[in-house]
Amino acid sequence: MKTQENGKTTEVSRGRKECVSEPERERLGFVSVQSQINGIEQIGTGSEDRQRGNTTRSGKQGETTSGKVLERLELIENAYLDYVDDQQQHLEDRLVQAKKQKEVFKLAVQALKQEIYDLVSTEELQNQE
Repeated sequence: MKTQENGKTTEVSRGRKECVSEPERERLGFVSVQSQINGIEQIGTGSEDRQRGNTTRSGKQGETTSGKVLERLELIENAYLDYVDDQQQHLEDRLVQAKKQKEVFKLAVQALKQEIYDLVSTEELQNQE
């Protein structure tokens, strides 16, 4: 896709480019065939992570209190429940609309059937005379 910016055409990608580098065993961990238990591979961390410890939960930058976690959980819960409620309302509205359309259809079919019966009755009366 191309766009123009300041009178110059520039190339713009429509999606993200795949950029997957080789795994770094020191950072990403490893899978050891020797560490299988019941056929399930056990995953361990690299030696660098073991020496550093878990930096995501320790240190002042990443401090998380139980109140903040609970607050985030409640935000997620409320957002999801709002989404589900919106979808439910949408489905209920569609159901009401479908029921109305069904009634309109049934009335139209009934009117056509009555018209056909009337035509057949009229033809039979004319044939009997």
